[in-house]
Amino acid sequence: MNKWLVFLLFQIIFVWGAYGAPRIDIDTTRLIPIDNRTIIGKLGNGLTYYIRHNNWPENRACFYLVQKVGSLQEEENQRGLAHFLEHMCFNGTQHFKGNDVDRFSRSLGLSKGEMNAYTGFEETVYNIDDVPTSVGKEKLDSCLIVLYDWANALTLDSIEIEKERGVVHEEWRNGRDAISRIYERQLPILFPDSRYGSRLPIGLMDVVDNFNHQELRDYYEKWYTPSSQCVVVVGDVDVNYIEEKIKDLFGTIVSKTSTGVINKEKVEDHHGIIYSIDKDKELQDNSVFIMFKHRAYTPDDRKYVGYLRDNFKTNAAISMLNERYEDLALEDTCSYLSASASDDDYFMASTKAAFGLSASTKDGMQMKALTDMLVECRRAAFFGFNQDEYDRFQKEEISSYDNLLMKADKRTNVSLTSELYENYLHGYEMSSIEDYVSIMKEIVLTTSLLEINQRMKELLPDKNDNMVIGCWTIDKDSTCYPTQEELYLSLMTGRNAVITPYTNDMADAKLLSSVPPKGNIIKEEYCNALDYTKLTLSNGAKVLIKHTNIENSQVLFKAYGDGGWTMYGPEDDTNIMMVGRVTFGNNGLSVSQCNKLLAGKRVNLSHDITQRMFTFTGSANPNDLATLMEMIHADFTNISDDPKEYQKTIEELRLSIVNSKSDPESAFSDSVYVTTKGHHPRYKLLTEDALRAANLDRIHKIIEEQTSCPSNYTFIFVGNYDEKSIRPLVEQYLASLPLRKTVERGNYIKTWLQKDTYCHFKRKMDTPKSMVSMEWFTEELPFTLENRMKSCIISELLNRLYEKTIREENSSTYDCSADYYLIRGEKDDCQIGFSADCSMESEKCDSVLLMMKQGFADLPDNITQEMFISAKESMLKSCDELIRMKNGFWLDAIWQKEHRNIDLYTNRRKTIEAMTLDEVVSYLKKIQANSHFCETIMIGEQY
Repeated sequence: MNKWLVFLLFQIIFVWGAYGAPRIDIDTTRLIPIDNRTIIGKLGNGLTYYIRHNNWPENRACFYLVQKVGSLQEEENQRGLAHFLEHMCFNGTQHFKGNDVDRFSRSLGLSKGEMNAYTGFEETVYNIDDVPTSVGKEKLDSCLIVLYDWANALTLDSIEIEKERGVVHEEWRNGRDAISRIYERQLPILFPDSRYGSRLPIGLMDVVDNFNHQELRDYYEKWYTPSSQCVVVVGDVDVNYIEEKIKDLFGTIVSKTSTGVINKEKVEDHHGIIYSIDKDKELQDNSVFIMFKHRAYTPDDRKYVGYLRDNFKTNAAISMLNERYEDLALEDTCSYLSASASDDDYFMASTKAAFGLSASTKDGMQMKALTDMLVECRRAAFFGFNQDEYDRFQKEEISSYDNLLMKADKRTNVSLTSELYENYLHGYEMSSIEDYVSIMKEIVLTTSLLEINQRMKELLPDKNDNMVIGCWTIDKDSTCYPTQEELYLSLMTGRNAVITPYTNDMADAKLLSSVPPKGNIIKEEYCNALDYTKLTLSNGAKVLIKHTNIENSQVLFKAYGDGGWTMYGPEDDTNIMMVGRVTFGNNGLSVSQCNKLLAGKRVNLSHDITQRMFTFTGSANPNDLATLMEMIHADFTNISDDPKEYQKTIEELRLSIVNSKSDPESAFSDSVYVTTKGHHPRYKLLTEDALRAANLDRIHKIIEEQTSCPSNYTFIFVGNYDEKSIRPLVEQYLASLPLRKTVERGNYIKTWLQKDTYCHFKRKMDTPKSMVSMEWFTEELPFTLENRMKSCIISELLNRLYEKTIREENSSTYDCSADYYLIRGEKDDCQIGFSADCSMESEKCDSVLLMMKQGFADLPDNITQEMFISAKESMLKSCDELIRMKNGFWLDAIWQKEHRNIDLYTNRRKTIEAMTLDEVVSYLKKIQANSHFCETIMIGEQY
C-alpha cells in the first residue's frame, strides 16, 4: 500500500479514536524497535561501541567516550577522585603530552566547550563535538586516539596533578551556592545507608588537596576498563571505516586483573516519613516539597512498548495537574508563586523513582502551600480530569510528535550522540523518530481518560511509608521555620480537607471575534544579496520573507516599529520597565484561557520596548503560521488586561527583589549592570518602591500607543513556511492592521559609558570568593563587518590567553571568559568593547586582576601566527554553522540589512579569510590607545 495512503488512513483512525470511536488495545509486550541506522558492537575485551552516520550538519562528527564510572565508585577517602581524574584527561596522555590535547582541539577549529567532559554519580562522559570531517582522515583518526588515551593511556604526571588541585578547588568554590550547601547537609538524610547521600561528584576538598598521586593512578587502573567503557561516533563519517579503526585501536586494550566491580547502588524503601528541613542565608526562594518513592524503571523495562505507554499515562496526569496548579497560582489567596508535579528519579538516584509535588512559596506560607498542593492533587486523584483537559493534552502530544517528524532528517549529531550513550548507560529507547512517533500516536489512540485518571490515583499513596517531606527556606533574622510536627499537621490537613470537582471556563473562546477584512500587497521587491523578498502592504507596513529548509519545523518572526521609551517622561520609568514583563490576554480572554485555546499549536509571541522602537519576537511550526499571524493581529488590536496574571507577576518580582538581596552573585551581576549602563534611569534596577508605582492601565496604554501605526512596522519571517499560503495570510492579518494614530520615533539618547568607571565593594558570604568584571571600550572606530570580525577573533585569542595564564599556569580560577561587543548608535556612532569576567579565591584577587589587565595590554605582542590561524579556523567553522544551521542568523542579518543598512552575510567568510595577523594587531592597538575602562569588583568575606 502507498505509504502516504497508510499515513492518511492512520490520521483518520486517530481522529476517529480521539472522538469516541471504539478503542483497541495496544500490545505492551512488543519490543521497541532499535534504529537500524546505528551500528552497535562489542569488542572481545568488553568495550562497547555505537556508530551512526548523520549528515546534519554536513561535514561534522562527534566523538564520545562514556564510562559507567562516577563518584559512587569512590571510597570515603577517595571522594573527589572520579571528578579529578576527568580533569587530568586534559593534562597529558600517551600521545598528547601536557596540554597538547587542547592544542589539537584548537587545530580542529573547535570552540571552548566543544572538547569537554562531565562527571556524574554513575558515569563520566567525554566529548569532542562538531569536528569538521573535512580536516582529513588523519585528524579524524586522531580524535579516536584521544578517546583511546582517555580510556587507557593517561600519564597522570605529578606536576600536572599538583597544578590541577587549585583549578578543581576553584570549581568547587565557584559552584558552592546555597543549594549545593543544602545538598551537602540533606543528602545523608534523604539517602540513609546509601552512597548517594555522600558522593557529590565535586568531592571533599580535603581529599582533593591532599590525596597521594599514586591513589589517583590506582583509581584509574581499577575503574577505567573496557568492560565499563563505550565509544560513540556520530556524524558525516564512513561508518565502516570508523568501526574498523575502533576494532584495531581499542581492541588492543587488555582487560585489567584488578578491575573493580560496578554494582547498581540501591536505595531502599523506608518506613514512615523522612523530613528534610534546612535554611541558608543565600537561598533565593522558599520551597516545600512532598515525594513518594517508588520502583524505578530498569533498562529491561525500557525495551518494551509498555514502558512508553506507562510513561504516557503518567505524563498525561502530571501535565493536566500542572495546568491546574498554574491556574490556582493566579488567585490572591494562593500560598505559592508556582507549584508543579513530577515523576522522575528520586533526586539523582537512577535506581529509585519518586512522584513529587513542589512549590516556590510566598513568605511564611510553606505549611499552607504543602496543604494546598496536596488538596489539589487529591482532587485530581478522587474526581479525575475532565475530557476537555485530556483533549488539550492529546492535541499537545500529537502536535509534538508531528513536530518531531518534521525534524527527523535534521537531528543534530549532539542530540543523537546523547540518545545513544543514554541507551548504553540506562537502556533508554533509541528507535527511529518514525517508529517512535508511530508507537506514540498508537498509544494516544488507545489510552482512555479512565486509564489516565486511574494512573493519577496510583501516583498518590494514602500511606506514610516511602514519603519524604522537605522545607528549604531563606535564613532570615526573626523568622520562624516549620518543624516536623507542623509539616505533619499540614500533611494531615491536606489529607482530610473536603474536596469538590474541578471546573473551568473555556466556552466559545477565540483570539479574534471575527476574521479581519483583508488588505493588499501593493509591491514586491527582491533582495538578491540575502535572498529575501520585501512586500509593501496597503496599510504602509513592510513584510520581509525568506524561505529556508534549515529547520523544517520552524518559522522565526521579528517585527519592529518606530516609537520607543524615549517618548515618555521619568514618571513612566517603572511602567516602561514592566512593558516586557507583563503578559496580556486577547479579546477579553485571560492569559490562561489564551494558553488553553492554543493547545496543540507550536507558537509563541512576546513584545518589548527599546529606546526608539517597539518590537515583537516569536516563532511557529509551519503548520501553525496562520495562528501566529492571528496572534500578531490580536496583539496589535485587542489586548486584554489580566489583573490576576499582573498581580502574580508583581508578587513574583517583589519576592525576587527581596530575596536577591541575600545572594552575592545577584549583588555582583546587578552592580555590573548598573555600572556598565552608567546608572541611567531607564536602566536602573527594579525596587519594591518602584513596583508600587507600576500601573496596569498605563502599561496597557503604552502598548496600545506603540502599536497604533502599522505603517511604522517591518515584519520579518524566516523559515520553512508554505510559499503559496504566506501571502494570503499576510494580506489577511497584517495588511488589515488598522491605523489608530501616527507615532513618531522617540529621541535618540546615547546611554553607553563614555568615561572610566569603577565600582568596588565587599560582601559577606558563606563561601567567600571574589568576582571581577572588566570592560575596555572606545568610540574611535566605525561599525563595520571587518571590525566586527576582528573584534571576534581578538576575544577568542584573549579567552585562550586567560585560560593558559590564569587557569593552567597559575591555577587561580576555574574559568575566566572574554567577549566583545559593537553597539551602533543612531547617528553612525559606534562603541566597540571587550569584556572579561572571572571569579576566584579572595586572597588571589589582586594577582588575578593584574593578569587580566596585563593580558589585555600585552595581547598584541603575545599573538603567535599559530594562535591566529587556529582562531581563524574556529571562526570559519562557526561561520559555516551559523549560515547553514540557524534561522536566527538570517533573521538578524535581514534586520541589520533593513534597519542598519549593514550586510553581515555576503562577505562574512571572505572577511574572515582575508584577515591578517598584522591587521588584527594594528586594530587592537588602536582600540587600546583610545579606550576607556570600566571595572566592577566584589570582594567576598566570611560571615
